[in-house]
Amino acid sequence: MSVALQQMGTQTRFLGLVLRLSVAICGCALAGPLAAKGGEGSIPLVREGKAASVVVLPQQVNPLVEQAVQTFVKTVAASTGAEIPVLREDTAAGVDAGVTRLFVGSCQANLALGLDPATLPLETYRLLARGNAIHLVGAEQHQARADESGRPYGWVSRPTLWALAQILEEELQVRWLWPGELGTVIPRHASLAIEPGEKTYQPRLLLRSLRIAASRPLASLPELDARVKEEAGVWAEVHGAGRRGDIRFGHAFSKWWERYSRRHPDYFAYLGKIKQPYLKPASVKLRLSNPKVIEQIAEEYIAEGKPKYFNVCPNDGSGFDIHPDTLAWDIPANQNPKDIISARGELTARYVKFWNLLYKRLVQINPEVILTTYAYSSYRNPPPAERPLEAKAYIGIVASTDSYELWEGWAKQAEGLFLRPNWWHLGADAPYLPLRETYDYVSFANRHGMKGIDMDSVIGYWGTQAANYYLVARLMTRPELSLDEVLGEFTSAFGKGAPKIREYLDYWQKVTSRYDYPINGAKDFKRLNDPNNPYTTLVREGKIPGSILNGAKYALPYLYGDEVLAPAEQLLDEAEALIGRDDKQARERVAFLRKGLLSLRATREQVALGQRLKAEATPEALAAFREGSARLDELREQWSREHVLWGAAATRHENAYKVLIRPENIGFHKINLDGM
Repeated sequence: MSVALQQMGTQTRFLGLVLRLSVAICGCALAGPLAAKGGEGSIPLVREGKAASVVVLPQQVNPLVEQAVQTFVKTVAASTGAEIPVLREDTAAGVDAGVTRLFVGSCQANLALGLDPATLPLETYRLLARGNAIHLVGAEQHQARADESGRPYGWVSRPTLWALAQILEEELQVRWLWPGELGTVIPRHASLAIEPGEKTYQPRLLLRSLRIAASRPLASLPELDARVKEEAGVWAEVHGAGRRGDIRFGHAFSKWWERYSRRHPDYFAYLGKIKQPYLKPASVKLRLSNPKVIEQIAEEYIAEGKPKYFNVCPNDGSGFDIHPDTLAWDIPANQNPKDIISARGELTARYVKFWNLLYKRLVQINPEVILTTYAYSSYRNPPPAERPLEAKAYIGIVASTDSYELWEGWAKQAEGLFLRPNWWHLGADAPYLPLRETYDYVSFANRHGMKGIDMDSVIGYWGTQAANYYLVARLMTRPELSLDEVLGEFTSAFGKGAPKIREYLDYWQKVTSRYDYPINGAKDFKRLNDPNNPYTTLVREGKIPGSILNGAKYALPYLYGDEVLAPAEQLLDEAEALIGRDDKQARERVAFLRKGLLSLRATREQVALGQRLKAEATPEALAAFREGSARLDELREQWSREHVLWGAAATRHENAYKVLIRPENIGFHKINLDGM
């Protein structure tokens, strides 16, 4: 037995931090008979810097449960200085009777009380604390798809981790601001205890997805990539990421051209004189009016096992069908075919009719089926009165931060709504922080029937956008928090410099609100024609592309010059001055934000070099561009180690949209390099 265990005495009166437990179901607290906080009956885990407990695991333990316990023990040690021993159940019998036992998972002690993880509802944990024992079980779930392997690919729901994280959050004020050690705020405490009581918890939202760019490397070195992914996965999971049941959204027919185009060209959109595949095979649209399309989908539905939730989201991009039979479904009628093809039409009515017909077919196969699909692009607006949605469908709303009428319109007809925005594509490397707008819309959606949230995507600009990522992560499971409370949590990590960091966030909020990027596909003509909007003015003048997916990169030299960065850097200087020399971690976190601005500058300068090369294709411009690209890659690898940004993910995103930042994209921009 360890020295720490030998030093543990019988349980005595304990005055210190305790966990307030209540009975809770689906995230809603209910009253229960509990001991007074800090009272005689509190159950100690750590007492005055020494372990007063052991964690007991079953002989065969779920790896996710074991990892959750390791995270918990490590964090408690960082806060209190005491490392709680972790034992297997067969070795725990010799522990002194007065030592608190935290039984986790399918221990015999838990099973004897009827606490069996196998019998819990999906995404649920139960915690029972009484006497000198704490019993905790969670229904861990991990599903990886055929094209995915291991965590954090696929999806992971980790109720045991959520329960342990709740203890850390409520009683030790631990916060996970961004991935990694520096982003984890662990205040110092002498003691930790839990009050007697019971708690059953299941997240209210069915889907809580923070799409981390983790299906491919986040960093250029394998060992670095493994660590970055692990820390990114823990960050998302500790905030409650996961899903209840196999609810999926995503462009569902991206492989249809490859599978069926030779034998069934009539499955696909007719585009007049334009030949398919239009743009790329993964984006080809279906001919919705062809009954054979519905039968083919029904065959695939059966082959997939007739699931309750079935994803039928249309493919991305433009190229919508103008076959006469499909045009006859449109409301209003007689729209310009060119507008329809280019995604400027009004196509909700045709898609609603298609979903209604498809649902009638699939419900014959499985009466419980629910379709999942998007309200997006040309089918974004709510259905017209004469074409109501009759299908049982979960609708993923691809919304702007002011699309309140859009949400309310679909809410009247859909089985449920899921928020699926593209907001995190807007800022590129910049501190584009629409914190107020984001908070208001997510809170509105939470109050108006939101069943899930699916954020696309955490590309990894943590040094500039961590506050934005953190805000949404908190609201997924803590919708009762105010914006000031969430930002207060974030800025408290900067110690005495917190007031200046709040000013820093407020500064970027003002800049962001002034720039007010329009989301691609939002049809927000008011924004696009606003002469006082710096971003859309650049679009109208032809200086940057209209799509936000690459336009935000090209906007960096225009919108984030030194005169814009200087006030923010001054606030970081003032925060450092307030912190002084004693609080090393707070200073390092200020440095982290400063590195975010350095990363912005580096990308901004490389974009400017690309624009120079495009304007004057000289040997000097080409040499400077190539040197700048190599330097940027080197800096990004360095910053990836600290999560300032995920360099490989940012580069991959730029290459996907052919941003003129590195030499391999020169050819796409038709720059004449002959003779160089």
